[in-house]
Amino acid sequence: MTDVPKDYPDGFGRLLPGHTAEMEPGFAEPFYYGGTLVIAAGASGTYTLTFADYAHIYFIDMISISPQTNKDHGAIVSINDSPYVAAAGAGWLNIPLRQNPSIQFLAEDHLDVAVTNNDSAQRTFLVKVNGTKILRPDNYGWAPAAYFTVDDDTPAKKQVVQFTDATGRTPTSWLWDFGDGSAKSVLQNPTHAYTVAGTYYPRLKATNAYGYDNYAIKVVVT
Repeated sequence: MTDVPKDYPDGFGRLLPGHTAEMEPGFAEPFYYGGTLVIAAGASGTYTLTFADYAHIYFIDMISISPQTNKDHGAIVSINDSPYVAAAGAGWLNIPLRQNPSIQFLAEDHLDVAVTNNDSAQRTFLVKVNGTKILRPDNYGWAPAAYFTVDDDTPAKKQVVQFTDATGRTPTSWLWDFGDGSAKSVLQNPTHAYTVAGTYYPRLKATNAYGYDNYAIKVVVT
């Protein structure tokens, strides 16, 4: 009996010799996402991929961009709003990301591909994101990225200051140290009044099931 080559999940076909695979449950699987951008001459557009699958960890092998003609264009790839790599070329533009194995995506992470059309005419760009996903262990995830704002960082004595949590990656608990020896708070968005003039460094410790992170700013009480 001759085995019939199977296609990969997510629409990947492997019909050439040496490009067949038997996929077992739990095995790493390739994935593909893509879309189009209609961009005017000299303008830019952005393709955004937001990961919503909590069951897998995603690794991106290649981002491919094409105006479907041999015309100049450029791209900037950002990961969770932080610019990571830029490239430019004509025709197909291939940007490898798998060369950095530390780049991985979990649910709630996102990727932005900002494309600039350098042609003198409007073009429809194809944007393709190819990679591999693996099953995510139950105890694996991102620790929070602690961050907060205050409504006034130069308050007067006894003025009530509003602290607003802006932590990313889904914290589940908060611990505030206002830096003046007062009682700590476990509220998500506490208020506090400093009674003595001086410079303080209030700190937030944000925690979830995968770890914690700290963030502090300077508050000058007049």
